[in-house]
Amino acid sequence: MESKETKRYRTLRSFFEERYPFPIRTVFVDAGASLPKRGGQSQAGSCLYCYSRGTSGAHQDPPGTVVEQVNQGIARLRRHQPSVCGIVSLPPASGANAPLDALKRLYGETLEMEGVVGVAVGMRPECLTEESLRLLEGMAKTHEVWLEMGPQTVHDEQRAAVDQSHISEAWAEAVERAAGRGIHQVAHLILGLPGEGMPETLKTVEAVASHPINGVMLHHLMVVNETELSDLWRRRHFTLIAAEVYIDLVVAILEHLPPEVVMHRLVSQPHPWERLLAPRWRQSAEEMLVAIDAEMVRRDTRQGARLSRR
Repeated sequence: MESKETKRYRTLRSFFEERYPFPIRTVFVDAGASLPKRGGQSQAGSCLYCYSRGTSGAHQDPPGTVVEQVNQGIARLRRHQPSVCGIVSLPPASGANAPLDALKRLYGETLEMEGVVGVAVGMRPECLTEESLRLLEGMAKTHEVWLEMGPQTVHDEQRAAVDQSHISEAWAEAVERAAGRGIHQVAHLILGLPGEGMPETLKTVEAVASHPINGVMLHHLMVVNETELSDLWRRRHFTLIAAEVYIDLVVAILEHLPPEVVMHRLVSQPHPWERLLAPRWRQSAEEMLVAIDAEMVRRDTRQGARLSRR
């Protein structure tokens, strides 16, 4: 399939077009009710900005089984594109504290479903055991497998304000262990953490790009209702990133990332939007993407531009 993309960065859509003769979309599910906890631990971890039901909890409210959610999601997509297939996105909680045999059943059932070409697994670095890596490696021989991990930032002092784990050393070690197994590794970065500006952000990007990653997901620090961060924000009302600053950061990040890295996401917003407490930008996510494109055209720049100038 010939790519129709004209973006100045490598999009997820262009990545799919290079690999599949039919359209691919992401199907979000909530696997929380399908997985037992391991050792009585909380699946939510110690992340202050995470919603207790996971990243996709509001996409399915209330959620059914994973099979039901996937069937419903693909059926919805096929009303508009009959040939579409899906990558099933499982939230970080689904890879955090569940026993290995439960994960095997979950992943196996998901990949056997009609219309599913792969899974995107969110996992904390400290939970990435050799056994779970072997499981993902085996799946990657026949299906698309994405492993989505932090590091959020490489500046542990800034991260400590909102997340009590995911230290950068643990992330780097996990990424190296997962390399060479056919797994598409996606780094997740959060922009606008307290105390971080352009220099700190670009240091994180440089550090992340020095490891064998295949993709990057970006979003800004958001205060979402029903999170520990929302309680902290109500007490302190700390400053959050402005839309214009975010656009400037994203363009700079793109310039400093190798052109082969797939940009899985540039902008995010909670679902439903009403749960967002701050920052309340006037632009929608779609309008932010348009603004990022326009800024790249204005600067006549593209992904990896700064790397070629070194």
